[in-house]
Amino acid sequence: MIKKILITLCLLVPTVYLCMVLLNNQHHIGSKKDFVKKDYVVEGMTCKGCEYKLKEALNSEFVSVELVDYDSKRIVLHLDPLKMNLTLINKQLSNDNYVLKLPSKDTLKVLDYQIKYH
Repeated sequence: MIKKILITLCLLVPTVYLCMVLLNNQHHIGSKKDFVKKDYVVEGMTCKGCEYKLKEALNSEFVSVELVDYDSKRIVLHLDPLKMNLTLINKQLSNDNYVLKLPSKDTLKVLDYQIKYH
């Protein structure tokens, strides 16, 4: 009798735990497949500490920060285009006095050892 109860508990407890984990994280499952990579110029960065502050302010369910570079004033984001755009991001950053802008189209930059024309 005790053996049957132990076997049942060994099967039931992990199943219940995994179901709870899946239910709590269901909004994250498969969410990154539709994200697009965007490159922006950051205005308002005054020090290296701003890199950390921007990462903390922007990382969310719909935005993932790949790179923040103080020297080039550049940020690379992966974002869900259906839920987040440049206007919403700038609204989110307005309290911290940061503004994201698209890079100018007539500049040539070396990014990751590749020449890209913006």
